[in-house]
Formats: sequence, C-alpha cells, structure tokens
Amino acid sequence: KVAAAKAYERGNQAEDVHSTYMLAVSYENGCGFEKNLTTAFTLYGKAAEKEYAGASDAAKVIALPAQYWDDAMVKKDAIAQYKLGCCYSRGNCGVDKDDSQAFKLFRMSADQGNEDALYVVALCYRDGIGTSKNEEEQKKALFAAAKKSHVASLATIGDLYRDGNLVNRDFTMSLEYFNKAIEGGLEAAKSSAAQINKIGLYWKAANDGDAEAQFNLGVCYRDGIQISANDDAATLWFEKSAAQGNHEAEYAFAEMLSRKQPADEATDKKIVGLLQKAVAAGEKELRAGRVAA
Repeated sequence: KVAAAKAYERGNQAEDVHSTYMLAVSYENGCGFEKNLTTAFTLYGKAAEKEYAGASDAAKVIALPAQYWDDAMVKKDAIAQYKLGCCYSRGNCGVDKDDSQAFKLFRMSADQGNEDALYVVALCYRDGIGTSKNEEEQKKALFAAAKKSHVASLATIGDLYRDGNLVNRDFTMSLEYFNKAIEGGLEAAKSSAAQINKIGLYWKAANDGDAEAQFNLGVCYRDGIQISANDDAATLWFEKSAAQGNHEAEYAFAEMLSRKQPADEATDKKIVGLLQKAVAAGEKELRAGRVAA
C-alpha cells in the first residue's frame, strides 16, 4: 500500500491524472498515507478539472466531511471534531460508517470540553462502541458533561442513582439530577422525577431507620411500584423492617425467603420462625381488640 501510494504521488507530481485520482483515493481511505479528507478533496478536484471519470462525483461526496476534516484535524476545532465524529458514527456525509474513527473524533472533542462529545463518549464506553467498555471512563465523561449542564447527561445520572448503577443507589440524588434536567428543558425527565418523588420519601425515612418506610420500600421493590422490581432489595428492606418488629414485614420477609431456591434447612427454620412471630402478634392484637370491645 505504501509503495503504491508513493508511486501515485510521483505520478501526480508528473501531472498524470490517473495517479492524481488514485492518490486522492489513498488519502481518503488512509492507504499508504495518514487519512486526510481535505487533501483527498483537493486531489479529486484537480482530477475533475482534467475531466477524469468519477473525480467530480467523488469530490462532491466528501465535500462536507472534507470541510469538517480541516477544521477538526488541522484547526483542532471541537465542534468540527464532534460533527465529523457524527458523520463516521452514522455513515453519512459522504463517509463510510467507522465506529473506531468516530470514537477517536468524539474523544478529541470531549478532551476539549465539548459537552455533547462527552456524553457520546460516555455512551461509547458504556456500550463498547469504537472502544472497549470501561465503566470508570463512562462515569467520568458523564459527570463531566453534567457539570456543563448537558441535560441528557443529567437525566442519565438520575437513572444511575435510581438504579444503583455505577454509583450507590440514592433516590435523593436521583431526584436532584432529574430536576436539574427539567430545569434545563428536558420535559421527558418530569415523569422520572414524579416516579422518584414518592419513593424518595420512603428511601430517606427507611435509611433513617423507620420500620414502616422500610416495609413500604420493600413492597415497592417487590412489586415494581415506581421502581424496577428487585427481589434482593425487597428482601433486604423487609428484613430490616422485620428486625424492628414490623409484623407485616415478617410475613413479607418470610415470603421472599420462600422464593429462594433451592431451600435449605436453616432458611426453612427462619421462615417458620418469622411466620410464628407474625401469627402470634396477630392473635395478640385480635385478643386486645376483643377486650377493648
């Protein structure tokens, strides 16, 4: 490839139009030379002036990315880097889809602080598009974009705090980020904030040790109310509430333990003990009610 490209370069210098065209192809595709769409566009234009077949069309196809390329790669303009990255990511603007090249450009733009690029870089690290998956880099890019009030990043961080993904689950923080996204004009964040509002009250009280709130939070996790269903989280909060003597939680905790398979003797004993405590408490309350009557 290098030898052929050098031969095309010599031919172009000798004003051989075929060599000029092929040299443009080499620069466009990075064959034998570092990719340079601006140079490719210029060479296609030179070949087109000599009416070389296909040169004019080739120049038209890469005209826009060639413009971005000069701004992005030569002038190091962050916006042009982001726009050119979008071209490669989607496979439009006259270039083929190239996730690796797209990520490289997004990363260059993000390193200059472009908030849109920071958000896309976070998604690339999350999904392994154009680069390997990296949760630490994903988190770093996402929070950097959020600091610049990038609304999609703010809402995404709200999701992370709600689900306990990359960060410790914290509904108060989740609501804070959703509200910031709403303030930034992201209407879609309103429904997420509304869902979190009630669960956030349970969360705060539950973490403060309120047995009733712990039970209610367990119900939300068990039944998927205002939050994604999560049996492990439900079991945890039912256990905390039951430990404080909440009899509804004792039943619920026993039920969650009974779902776990395979069962073992220790778990079976625990289930029986919980149910006996709950039943005894229920009978005691019933007797107290009869005496009062």
